[in-house]
Amino acid sequence: MKWSPILHILTMIIGLVALLSLIGAWIAGENGRFLGFSQIHLFYDAISLFLFAILAALGTLIHQNEERRN
Repeated sequence: MKWSPILHILTMIIGLVALLSLIGAWIAGENGRFLGFSQIHLFYDAISLFLFAILAALGTLIHQNEERRN
C-alpha cells in the first residue's frame, strides 16, 4: 500500500481547512464571531492546522522517497 498519495490528499484537505479558518478569523474582526468562534480561536486553529499540514507534507516526501527506493 502506498502512503504518499493518501498523505498528499490529507495535506491538501488540512491546508484548505486551515485557510478557511484563517479567512473566518479575518471575517470575524476584532471583537466579532464567525460561526460561533471568536477571532483568536480561529487564528489558533489556523496555526495548528497549518503546522499539521506541514507535518503531513513532510511525511509525504519521506514516503515518496522510500517508495522510489523499493
